Amino acid sequence: MDKNEALKIVQERGDELANLPDKFKKDKEIVFEAVKSLGRALEYADESLKKDKEIVLEAVKQNGLVLRYADKSLKKDKEVVLEAVKQDGGALKHADKKLQDDKEILTTKTKINIKKFKKKEQEAFNNTDESGYYMDEFDYCLGNLAEDLCSAGEKEWARKIYKVVEEKLDRSQIDSEIYLNLAEDVATYLGDKEWARKIYKEAEGSVDKDALADSIIENLGDKEWAKKIQKN
Repeated sequence: MDKNEALKIVQERGDELANLPDKFKKDKEIVFEAVKSLGRALEYADESLKKDKEIVLEAVKQNGLVLRYADKSLKKDKEVVLEAVKQDGGALKHADKKLQDDKEILTTKTKINIKKFKKKEQEAFNNTDESGYYMDEFDYCLGNLAEDLCSAGEKEWARKIYKVVEEKLDRSQIDSEIYLNLAEDVATYLGDKEWARKIYKEAEGSVDKDALADSIIENLGDKEWAKKIQKN
């Protein structure tokens, strides 16, 4: 295989860089075309080219999350990190610790997240209202949205979504079994065990006793309460 053949392959499918001989993974022109086609191809580049700013910039413009594969030196580069965050706010977690507190980058991340999740929010509300589901593999529901918000660092926004779910449960707009899912997520993703405890109390009499007791032990560690529930 010559260089021209290798170029044609990665221009059509960037991830094919993984299957090329090592000499091509060290070739800047080939790697650049690969990441231009598919940002994730950066993963397969030679380590020397993961230090190349031009290549990494092109990669993160395609997929911000591939910042994780960049050399440490470029995770400290504000221009690179800013481009990555513009593409995907979640890329910030892969940046150097100092840049994770940079005001300009944080502002950019917030703007990107607002734009991204505003679109998803309406979809989640619609799907939840139509199906009554909290989490779903195929339809994007409020539980999916709240989890994604937490992963993106938007916990206050997620808290509002969890509150909406709680209100829907209280009005029987969502199946009562979801009380357990909601309590578990509030305890896990928000770390708010007091709120989770309140949700568990609301669930008493509405869900299976054993399932409720097991969930309380797992998420609150309250074995005494769990025993009382099982005895009643």
